[in-house]
Amino acid sequence: MDVIKKILKYKKQWNEVKRERYIFMNQTEERRRSMNYAEAYKKNKINSDMILYESYWGRGVVDNPYALFKKLLNCKEFKRFLHIWVLDDFESNKLVIEYYKNYSNVEFVLFGSEEYHKALTSAKYLVNNVTFPKYFIKKEGQVYINTWHGTPLKSMGFDMVDGNSGSANTIRNFLHADYLLSANETMTKMYFDSYKLQGIFSGEIIEEGYPRNDLLLCTNKELEYSVLEKNGITVEREKKIILFAPTWREKEDGTAEVNPKELLEVKEILENNIDTTQYQILIKPHQFVYNQLKDLDEYKGLLIPATIDANELMSIVDILISDYSSIFLDYMVLDRPILFYIPDLVSYKEKRGLNVQPEDLPGPFSDNLYDIAEYINKIDQIQIEYYTSYQKMKESICRHDDGKVSSRIVNYIFNGTGKCCVLQGNHDKKRLLISCGGLLENGITHSFLSLLEQIDYEEWDVTALVGDNPKDIARHYKVNHMNSNVRPLVICGFRAATLEEEQRREFVTKHGVYNKFWKKVYPWELMKRENRRFFGDVKFDYIVDFQGYNTILTPMLLQREAKKKSIWLHNDMQADMNKKVNGKKKNWECLYFNISLYPYFDNLVSCSNEVMKVNRQKLSTNSTYLKFKSAKNTVNEERIKKYLENESTISIDGVEYLIKNELKENNDAKSLEIIELPQKDYINFVTMGRMSVEKNHIALIRAFDKVHSEYKNTRLYLLGSGPLEDKIKECITNLKLENAVILTGNINNPFAVMKRSSCFILPSIHEGQPMVLLEARTCDLPIIVSNFSTVKDSLYPDGQLLIGNDEDSIYNGLKSYINGKVPTCDFRLSDYNNEAYEEFKQAIQ
Repeated sequence: MDVIKKILKYKKQWNEVKRERYIFMNQTEERRRSMNYAEAYKKNKINSDMILYESYWGRGVVDNPYALFKKLLNCKEFKRFLHIWVLDDFESNKLVIEYYKNYSNVEFVLFGSEEYHKALTSAKYLVNNVTFPKYFIKKEGQVYINTWHGTPLKSMGFDMVDGNSGSANTIRNFLHADYLLSANETMTKMYFDSYKLQGIFSGEIIEEGYPRNDLLLCTNKELEYSVLEKNGITVEREKKIILFAPTWREKEDGTAEVNPKELLEVKEILENNIDTTQYQILIKPHQFVYNQLKDLDEYKGLLIPATIDANELMSIVDILISDYSSIFLDYMVLDRPILFYIPDLVSYKEKRGLNVQPEDLPGPFSDNLYDIAEYINKIDQIQIEYYTSYQKMKESICRHDDGKVSSRIVNYIFNGTGKCCVLQGNHDKKRLLISCGGLLENGITHSFLSLLEQIDYEEWDVTALVGDNPKDIARHYKVNHMNSNVRPLVICGFRAATLEEEQRREFVTKHGVYNKFWKKVYPWELMKRENRRFFGDVKFDYIVDFQGYNTILTPMLLQREAKKKSIWLHNDMQADMNKKVNGKKKNWECLYFNISLYPYFDNLVSCSNEVMKVNRQKLSTNSTYLKFKSAKNTVNEERIKKYLENESTISIDGVEYLIKNELKENNDAKSLEIIELPQKDYINFVTMGRMSVEKNHIALIRAFDKVHSEYKNTRLYLLGSGPLEDKIKECITNLKLENAVILTGNINNPFAVMKRSSCFILPSIHEGQPMVLLEARTCDLPIIVSNFSTVKDSLYPDGQLLIGNDEDSIYNGLKSYINGKVPTCDFRLSDYNNEAYEEFKQAIQ
């Protein structure tokens, strides 16, 4: 009877999960596309005679993929290939579709469509000049050629502002690539340094020039004139062509900043100040700008469509006017004059940075269009004047571009013949992958960031897998300000799961993989695919799940081979699993599932020896007993020093305040969110931590109420926030302690409060290794701490007062400080960190 009840219970649960996941997976376009892609991924076999090309997410048949396509299409030995082009708009590309309509081996698919997913999962060869979607996963047997789309003049990859987040899908694509094409040493350096591929990239960087530059030297001019005319661009063939081709400017939200009148004004001023019987002006805006201007009446017939290849166009151009667009680097192949109109040099450098100084450009620059017109009027003189700088840069950037680049690359990749300059960037460091999930504001995150500061990067190559939320300012800041030696891989996109896989995953997550039945039901294939989506073909020596609470990341990390895989146990995990927050066991499901995965790890690492003993006693089996290890968490000494030495404070009527946030600013005033700092006239108690049950805030407030009734010069500072914040506020209000208990919320600089306080108290019910005690010791604070089960590793001889965690014990502890009975010990954080780092290395190897 019990078996029947259990079966009926599981059946009901399964039906509920099926309905819920069906709704969930169809809620957003991103999830639907990921799901459709996963179905295609599983269904379709690789066609060894198919090549898929994609430029700028389907903008057109352009750029480096186009140059390789032309070479392959026109070679008899490659007639077997079916060429699939990805387009985002068939209407805008109708002329090119018409041109190839009689080619039986050329087809077009719409970006994001079912046909796109079929081709993306079927083609043996994939050619892209930017990135495939976030759900893309290169299959085993596919060959991915990423050509990129220009030598960088501005900051790229992790060098950009917020580049850790902004580069997420780019670095993910690079890690999938078998070949990255490089035009020159500058570009190779971009791959290795700006995108930190040195030592981790498993493919080959081919530094052999740019295929698209063949088009500059080999394009039929009459055909190009014809292409322009078919696109509605009038060309007077007896006149020389001046092409104005600026890059785009980025707004705060990342979209293109467009002034509808700007390009018209540029054209008008130039035409009024040059000989228009000799010259005509064509305008090619960046594709982001073009998309916003193309339908305006005043621009009809004026703008070069984004679907026209830039290098074929430049083959008929006599003078190029640009700014920091890398288009001019290609144009140097032709030895024709280049002028630079740069109206916003300072602001652009602040936003994106520049790798070249204006003085080093191969032509004159100005922020004044009348100067540009004057340069045009004396262009022969300009060419002579800038000949040396022009040739110097050309030799650096274009020395491989001889019109035969496509031939060399096609022969090397598709034939396995010929010689190319190939680089791989190997090193002898140990490769560590460490994951910390979403970097929430908690002790685990701070321990993780502190550890990154301690690692010896001469010995270790470190990749950090983390999540981001740009709307969460604190988290976004952490993601983009990690130790610069680390290679951040920021989680992006949604997992490529079929509906059935997602339903099975959710179902088993509620039960764990504790027996054969659940192990068989669980979609391990999905996790292997997700692992490949994150890391491509990268090989790691050691893998660490430093968070240990994520039911997607933990099983996913297990799917990659490594010498050793470790998971961190930051608390008494069974107690944490059973902990109730607002009446619910918030961590039950994630920990019940993840604990079932512990046998698959090589090392189960607790954050202190005492915590390890507790976890081993409660969780070990015969097969896992010896896997339990310990390694103390490190503390970010530099972070503490920085905040202790650099405070944002303001004094108002003799009272000192900490500036928490600058909310608004205009020409006349700033709006600040401030916190009153502890004053010397008071006895200031302070605690810091997440406002959740185990931190015992309510008991602390009630005990403080008794103390405050006896000593009115006492104050209590509560640093942090969390799910119990409303209940804590209610308790403070009910006890009428609003003027005596100060809530700060989460603040970047808690040490400004701590160093001005009198005593630190931690009345927790249970803890892992409380880092706040170490931070408090660094601030030379006397410490009161409760005798939770794992406290032993946090104690120092004569270094604290140990109390119970009930209200009366806390009250007596606070009174003990007032009576001078709470000691302070001599603590050296640097010695502690050195010891903790050695423990970390021993634990994971």
